Amino acid sequence: MLAVILKREYLMKLIFGIALSVLLTGCMNVNTIEAVKASGTVNVVASNSSTTEVEEAIFNYFQKCYKSSSVKMDGNNYGETLSVSKQKKSGVTEIIVKNILYKGPHHFLIVSIASENGATNITSYAATSRGESAFEKISEIAKGISPDKCPGSIL
Repeated sequence: MLAVILKREYLMKLIFGIALSVLLTGCMNVNTIEAVKASGTVNVVASNSSTTEVEEAIFNYFQKCYKSSSVKMDGNNYGETLSVSKQKKSGVTEIIVKNILYKGPHHFLIVSIASENGATNITSYAATSRGESAFEKISEIAKGISPDKCPGSIL
């Protein structure tokens, strides 16, 4: 009888320990720019346009397509908060698209633009399929084409 009680107690501790470790693992998964670059899907494109032209075209396109949206129902706001930002360091411009979640930012698309040997190199990193859907549009912008639809748009 004592052996059954001890087994049951051990089993409960084991289940609690596994549940706790699974919960903490999910909480510790931080989506940083470096993490997206290290583990995300990569797309590389070259452009004959100037770096400044490409930066502005991609940034303006992303600002048009990735806007925050919300709906107010029963006194509560529901929706999605998106952010498009640009940062420059060491001659490389990064355009970052992120979704602001209750846990913090979730970076889903990062575009690095740099000039090398007279050509503009565009390296895109996507954390999700939502970010990957922008690869085709980034390639169009690199060719000097202004996309008429946003990534993933059916209209």
